[in-house]
Amino acid sequence: MNIFENVGPRLLLSLRQNNLTWNNALCELVDNSFDANAARVEINFGKSKTLEIIDDGSGCDDLLRMLTLGDHYHKRSTKLGRFGVGLKEAACWLWGDCRIDTVSRGIRRRCQIDWANMVKKDNPNVADPIESEAKEGETGTHIRFRKYQKTNPDYDNLCRELGYIFWPALKSGRQIVTSTTRRKPRIVSAWEMPPIGDIIRDKFSVNGKSVKLFVGIVKEGEENTRNGFSWCFGHRVICNNSLGARSLSTARVCGIIELGKRWELSKNKTELVDCNQDELEWEIYDRCKELLEKSSEQAEAIRNRELESEVSSDLRSMLSAQSKAKRNKGSNRSGAVEPEDSKRRHRRASKSQRGDRFLARCRLGYIRMEWKEEPDGKLGSVDLMGDVIYINPNHPRLSLHKRMGNAPAIADICMALMAYEVSETIDRGKFNGMKEYDDFNDALSSYLGGQETSEVSETIGA
Repeated sequence: MNIFENVGPRLLLSLRQNNLTWNNALCELVDNSFDANAARVEINFGKSKTLEIIDDGSGCDDLLRMLTLGDHYHKRSTKLGRFGVGLKEAACWLWGDCRIDTVSRGIRRRCQIDWANMVKKDNPNVADPIESEAKEGETGTHIRFRKYQKTNPDYDNLCRELGYIFWPALKSGRQIVTSTTRRKPRIVSAWEMPPIGDIIRDKFSVNGKSVKLFVGIVKEGEENTRNGFSWCFGHRVICNNSLGARSLSTARVCGIIELGKRWELSKNKTELVDCNQDELEWEIYDRCKELLEKSSEQAEAIRNRELESEVSSDLRSMLSAQSKAKRNKGSNRSGAVEPEDSKRRHRRASKSQRGDRFLARCRLGYIRMEWKEEPDGKLGSVDLMGDVIYINPNHPRLSLHKRMGNAPAIADICMALMAYEVSETIDRGKFNGMKEYDDFNDALSSYLGGQETSEVSETIGA
């Protein structure tokens, strides 16, 4: 049979370089199985780069159309297969040798294709499928790839992705079972939505195309690995994005959007390409606007707290490294035995050098950074008694660092503010002497790249 009826064999080479992934390729094959009403799909990675996909579906009665490049094969009962290229694209991407054994309506059909050798022929053709009578009650499809030319995927990650992409099918009772030469058969677990609150449930239609919406805000402290909306069509998830949120954050939002059968998808079922997509986006936004605004505020508050904590930790770590301990003066001893160095070192000095309360508290780990709006556009201020460095979130530069989560830059500014405060207060007796000031200046200049506090003071105070 000629599977190059509509295109030339050069297409094989281009398909081989297609930007597919293991997830894409296997999803194409699992789609075919579920489209054929399979209840169970097995994915087995064997020795010598062997991959098998086995299902108990209704099989395929037209292998020619299923394999012909540039053509589509689908069953009347299909939900997704009519959009994709399925087996042929996955097979070209894997390369190597492919054998198909399928049973449909009591007839077994076998076919084998060596894609690498086929492109070398002037008139590439595949032998017609061998047909025979199947055993009573036998059904399903068995596809085997040998000597495929791709590096094996991360097995655990693959199972997680399959569990997410096909969770609608898995939740309905269908199974995907994976195995390798080193792993026992493993039933893929369906993705679980994290605990959510402020839930919105709704059903609506756009130009006669049905939509189901289920969305909420993930509870604080819970992980949200699939933030935004999971778009579902039939037995699978087609994509995960923030379409419908406009410019609002979906960092703490987790939602499911189920599309009816009239919506149009891309050929690989990874995105929505429908002419009513814009209307759909606005319908979702109108229904979720208040929730999205609340979620954005919560996400911003969480980011701010995390940034405060990171900057405060950096400050404490830097200042504690400059702490100097003072050891007790050893007493003179006499005797025949000379003392030996035990290599043990003290962990806490019984006495410490005198210094101001602020520095002592810094070294004990009390110093912290907090956001606080400041008048007159100031960078911030320092509360020596409260062990707090206040940073103005409305200052243009700090606002940029805040949005970018640039903790090191904010820590630099905190240290500069501290240097300025030290320089301004030394004459008022805040420090016990120049020794303590010099020690602190060394710490600051080390952190700020050699700039002394007096220079920082002039810069900030200018």
